[in-house]
Amino acid sequence: MTTSTEQISDGRARLVDAALACLAEHGHQGTTVRKIAERAGVTAGLVRHHFDGKDALLVEAYKQINQQALNRLQRLDIDPSNPIATSLERAVRVFFPDNLNDPGQMRIMVAFWGLVLTKPQIAEVQQQMVSDFQDYFAGLIEPALKHPSEAREIAIGIIALADGLWLECCMNPERLSPEQAIDTTVRFGLARIENHSF
Repeated sequence: MTTSTEQISDGRARLVDAALACLAEHGHQGTTVRKIAERAGVTAGLVRHHFDGKDALLVEAYKQINQQALNRLQRLDIDPSNPIATSLERAVRVFFPDNLNDPGQMRIMVAFWGLVLTKPQIAEVQQQMVSDFQDYFAGLIEPALKHPSEAREIAIGIIALADGLWLECCMNPERLSPEQAIDTTVRFGLARIENHSF
């Protein structure tokens, strides 16, 4: 038997999924409470019951997609005795979205990145998640560094490069393959770790 708490959680999850699907199809401007409700198969009133409007729903959706990426990283079984190249390659591969050529995923992330500039709650989520990703990558590479104080700077470079190359894969898949994007990000990280120019 499903409890009312489970039903609420399931209802919220369905609305988050519907919001992401609408962003992928319509972008932020075209995503309305009505369209989200239609996609989820519920009434607009139920959307407002679970969330205080579209903005609150989008904040939750942004938190969830970032948390899913962080969870994938944290579930990796990284063996510290392995070469840093092996560990970094595994982490970068998991950090990238599953389908690097999916324009729908690109539309979702571009919508959220645009909202970072205008919606303080989205900006707050972005700041926290970038900090969490930076902590992860800094912790991963720090033992391999001659100057451990550089770990956070290198980590933010890895994250920024991965984001940019992912966009390039989506916009110009004939120019950059997912494997090339992953390889370039790993090579950048290794070059910085080994204090070489990239």
